[in-house]
Amino acid sequence: MEMFDLVTEASPMVMNQLPLVSTGLHLSFGEHQHGKSQSDLVLSSVDEFTAQINRHRDEIDRFIHAQGEQLRRALAERRRSHYRALLCAAEAGAGRRMREKEAELEKARRHAAELEERLARLKAESMAWQAKALSEQAAAAALRAQLQEAAEECVGESSPAEDAESAHVDPGRVCWGCRTRPASVVLFPCRHLCLCDSCEVGREYCPVCRSIVTGSIHVFLP
Repeated sequence: MEMFDLVTEASPMVMNQLPLVSTGLHLSFGEHQHGKSQSDLVLSSVDEFTAQINRHRDEIDRFIHAQGEQLRRALAERRRSHYRALLCAAEAGAGRRMREKEAELEKARRHAAELEERLARLKAESMAWQAKALSEQAAAAALRAQLQEAAEECVGESSPAEDAESAHVDPGRVCWGCRTRPASVVLFPCRHLCLCDSCEVGREYCPVCRSIVTGSIHVFLP
């Protein structure tokens, strides 16, 4: 109160000479200090936000890198699985084709064995037919000789009519039934030319080899 009274009692000149700047300067300095603290707070907030952004960026980069590695491993595993499936399919196809080829080879071997057996059988049959033909030729030659001898023995005993009928008959081709007419019928299956047309009727067996007759054919010989 005493200070206030002294100031009040001072003259206007003295009042004009009082340092009015002190109050204004004091306010300006406070505002400057307040603004500086706010700017420092903003800068610290910006630095903290920047650090958070950097941390998030690093985390995102690590996440992307981890996802890329996981995707790469997944693709590699899928590629290996695909290759294994292709390899298994190729092996299965190759095994199936190999089995088919083995079956075809076995079939060809059996067919070749059958052909060899058939060839051997045909050779044996051919040799048997050749032997039979030789034996038949020998038998025919022997019969021809016997017939020739019998014809020569019966020359004096024949009647003139029989001599006239059989004068032109080859003794080797005379009918085994009537012994007068020429043989003109081949019997089957023995294939003996031994009967004439008249004696062939009703004949059930061959007069040469006594085999059952299953068929016959007429031949015309000069």
